[in-house]
Amino acid sequence: MPATAEDNVVLLDEIRRVRELVDPSFRLLPKRFDKAAQEFMVSHASTLRSDPRTIRSNLKLLDDHFHDRLLHEITPADIQQMILARLKTGVCHATVNRQRAILSSLFRWSVEQGYAIVNPVKNVKKFRESAGRTRFLTKDETERLLKACKPHLRELVFAAIYTGGRLSELLKLRWSEVNCERGILTFRRETTKSGKGRTIPLAPELARMLHNLREARRHLTDYGWDPDHVFTYVGRPLACVRTAFIHARKKAGLEDVRFHDLRHSFASNFVMNGGDIYRLQRLLGHSSISLTERYSHLSEDFMQQAVSFIGIPGTVRAPLKLVKQAPPAPPPEVPPSDAHEATDVQEPKQTPKKGNAAALLEDLVAIFAMEHNPQIATALLVQRLTKMDRWAWIGDEPIEAGRQIGRILRDVGVRPRQIHWKGANEKGYRVEDIASAFVAHARD
Repeated sequence: MPATAEDNVVLLDEIRRVRELVDPSFRLLPKRFDKAAQEFMVSHASTLRSDPRTIRSNLKLLDDHFHDRLLHEITPADIQQMILARLKTGVCHATVNRQRAILSSLFRWSVEQGYAIVNPVKNVKKFRESAGRTRFLTKDETERLLKACKPHLRELVFAAIYTGGRLSELLKLRWSEVNCERGILTFRRETTKSGKGRTIPLAPELARMLHNLREARRHLTDYGWDPDHVFTYVGRPLACVRTAFIHARKKAGLEDVRFHDLRHSFASNFVMNGGDIYRLQRLLGHSSISLTERYSHLSEDFMQQAVSFIGIPGTVRAPLKLVKQAPPAPPPEVPPSDAHEATDVQEPKQTPKKGNAAALLEDLVAIFAMEHNPQIATALLVQRLTKMDRWAWIGDEPIEAGRQIGRILRDVGVRPRQIHWKGANEKGYRVEDIASAFVAHARD
């Protein structure tokens, strides 16, 4: 019996099914990179947390490398070649990692659409990134920058310094998310980098500024002014402040400052005012405490407070009081009439006229000059000092002697920021650049 047309269709479907099981490439819908990138941008990019403008810009750069290539033909080796080409243009590893992430998102979406079998980006390792710089503004720099800003930018900069919000989060901030009466501000999960919403307490200065700004806007909504967004320019939501910020920082003499440094300033001020890094992590919206720990060194009390967690539980500690041991009194002077009998009597240690601090300064400068070395181990420094008669009272223990010297150095005016300690090891503590600090202080 001859096969009918329906039988032929069933047979072809069965052959196609068997082929797909043997070779998945039979399931592919061939798609060029440029066409897939356009489709991805329209249908899927809006679901990502990155700024659409950033995604579009990076897709354009990727399209320069893979323009007419079929997606399923792109291999990890091709992607590695693209990365090397990007590095040759001078971009940093972090930028390449961002572009690699967008390319990976594109391939994941392509696998779901049937344009690719696997995601080749998985086999291309990303670069390890450094923590990055932590530039924050001093009080004087903050005042200069605010003064240099135009009104619409000044409001945004002020809010960034007092909330730690990212630029993208602040530009999308709406009045419905600001409650001046309760003193809170909320960044929606749709606008944050982590995809999680967070609430920021409003400082009185910021609450006052936002309240006055909102009252002023109430009279402008009838004239077409945007009633929803907090930060606007001539009635429309602010979209980009790059040019205005560049002009402001140049006018303030702060050309190395970026807008993101305002977020660092918020975090640094929080810690230096006594805040802890665990609350700071929540305020900044960091997914990991390790990102927040870069600010912990700014708190002088942060590590010192750890002493309360050391020891046997339930121990009640009395306040620590250390009594500084005074140097021994010099022996009594011998009367002039008995001078011939005091031939073998040791001369008393002379107390320097300028006091211990000035005397230590003079002797240290002399030691550094004698050693011809800007880096001298503390043990050697103590050894040289204790051989001098007027420093014999410090003691023979290098640790205690080092503490005594440290106290006197503070009296001289040499602060920890002028001395760089590299830590304890088998060679003892080492001090760098201390000679120049003493010489500079001596000239004063």
